[in-house]
Amino acid sequence: MKNKKEQYAEVVDSAAELADYFFDQEGGDYTLAIVCEILEALLEDGELPAAYVVIETACRAGDVDFPLEGDTDFGYISFHLERFAELLREALETRWET
Repeated sequence: MKNKKEQYAEVVDSAAELADYFFDQEGGDYTLAIVCEILEALLEDGELPAAYVVIETACRAGDVDFPLEGDTDFGYISFHLERFAELLREALETRWET
């Protein structure tokens, strides 16, 4: 089992890799924007299992390792889900600034 520091590092790496995947696709910026909006709404409503599935599915589509795979303690991984969504949003905002 990974410790919290290792898992957080994997979340950061996977989010960056997933953002890069979307940026490499035609229309990927807009697709990522939609994913971010969905994640934001789900997390605001406390729908952690649904946010988990959205991130897991996006990672699978981009052939990116899903760092939270197998974790089902949503009390524990809620921070990681929220941070993953924030990292995607930050990558998108940075991309649009340039």
